[in-house]
Amino acid sequence: MSNALIFNIPYVFELSANALIIAEEVDQSLFTHHLVFALDCSGLDISASTLENLFLIGNSENDDKIFFSRADNTHGEQSNPKHFVSNFSRHLASVILKDGNLLFDNSLSEKKIPIGPAVLNQDPSQNYFNLSVSDFSGNTYDEILLRTLAIHLIGNPFSRAWIQNEGALRNQVKSNDKVDNLASQFNKLLGGDISGNILKSDSILGHLNTNINTKQNISDGIANNVLKLFFESMVADISNNETRRNKIQNMSNYNPNDLSLNQTYVYGLPFLPGDKIVVFIRNTINIAVEPVSGNLLPSIHIKDIFPGGASNDNIPAQGRWGWMGFSTDISNNGLVGSYNLSQQTTDISGNGATNIFDAHVWKITLTLI
Repeated sequence: MSNALIFNIPYVFELSANALIIAEEVDQSLFTHHLVFALDCSGLDISASTLENLFLIGNSENDDKIFFSRADNTHGEQSNPKHFVSNFSRHLASVILKDGNLLFDNSLSEKKIPIGPAVLNQDPSQNYFNLSVSDFSGNTYDEILLRTLAIHLIGNPFSRAWIQNEGALRNQVKSNDKVDNLASQFNKLLGGDISGNILKSDSILGHLNTNINTKQNISDGIANNVLKLFFESMVADISNNETRRNKIQNMSNYNPNDLSLNQTYVYGLPFLPGDKIVVFIRNTINIAVEPVSGNLLPSIHIKDIFPGGASNDNIPAQGRWGWMGFSTDISNNGLVGSYNLSQQTTDISGNGATNIFDAHVWKITLTLI
């Protein structure tokens, strides 16, 4: 038996305190992340059997249009609502942002939060926060985001009295709007239909209103890059994993002579307990100084307190906070905008960027039960 498979979704999802932006596809050869978490979703029904009954695959000799799903709530009735792609997308987003706990992996020496400001002639790797960002049992997404902000700007995850609206930020991260927006990003990638405030995919998976192991028209199948990557990983695992091998072998011998030329049998993708799903989320917070009573505008700005800027593409400049956005209006002081997203610096620059705290890309792994 091999170890359980790890399924990476090769897209970066984005979350900010003001908006969620549609996922961007990334080149895996260039892709990196900066903080690593396990997601504790105990008792929250993220199971291999749910995914196996949700994402279905057929066969075609001509193209990749081989994926189907359980019928969505606008196209048919199924006993388990999590078998609808849109409902699963909503459930997964809620587990990440509201219901689950993140546990920080503190064993990785270079995947840590740098503490600003940068010190002249100090090795940047010496300014990492070396304690765990999370408690032993984990913490909610909003708490980890606040700790990340406080660590980088102040050096202490619990020194947050200077954050005037901590409760409002917590509520925003956990709000239905944020959950629905993250769910929409998942749904678009996974081929889901519209459901409530969740946006539909541009390529909705073929719907089944009946059981799996049933005949379907090949023309009803849909191509899906994420599910294709998952299935290719499963096929590559069959020489080591007897359970998965048997499931995949059974896909090919279910009365094949009973099919017409344009038909295929449809089977569940063979997810197994212990398999891991990995998502990557880039987080930003738009912060500002509260105006003094009686004034319409603050007397100072974020860039006066926590200025961003770099001396080269990967090293923050002396006295600068590398995870704060950089304004091009100070480039004549010998500083440059960091055009690389690195462990020490951000690539957020330009007009309005100085209010943006870049909490960077989080790798979040959840284990199927």
